[in-house]
Amino acid sequence: LQSAVQADDRINTLFFNVQVRIWVRADGSHGAVVISKSSGDERADRALVAALQGLPRLDPPPPQLKFPARVALRGRRA
Repeated sequence: LQSAVQADDRINTLFFNVQVRIWVRADGSHGAVVISKSSGDERADRALVAALQGLPRLDPPPPQLKFPARVALRGRRA
C-alpha cells in the first residue's frame, strides 16, 4: 500500500502520518477504507482514502489474516 501511495500523484506531494483500517476480500478486491487516526489534514485524509479505494485488486490475503487490517502510512513531500 505504501508504494501505491508513493506512486499516486494526488497524494505523493502531501505530508501526512495516518492510520487506516482496510478490508480486503479473499479474492484481493478491497472493501472499505476508513481513517482510524487522522493526519490532522482533512484534505490529505480524503485524498488518501480516495487513492486507496481506487487501487486495483491486491494480492489475495492469506486465509488466517483477519480484517479490518490496521495500516500506518506516511507521506513526505517529494
